[in-house]
Amino acid sequence: MTERLMTVEEAATMLGRTPHAVYRMAARRQLPYRKAGRRLVFVQSELQAFISALPGVTLDELHQRMHARV
Repeated sequence: MTERLMTVEEAATMLGRTPHAVYRMAARRQLPYRKAGRRLVFVQSELQAFISALPGVTLDELHQRMHARV
């Protein structure tokens, strides 16, 4: 099974952050990421696991909050 790779912009949307904030979080090793040359890429399942591990919020709750903003 092939994992879905995400750009910084896609990861930012998924996390509800700006791309700049995602770059800072990756630089601080707060997010799981991979490097493809000079580009950062994110594995969708790893970001979902990161979100699930956050205290006080479930992935479903986060999705509901993100859809409520639109």
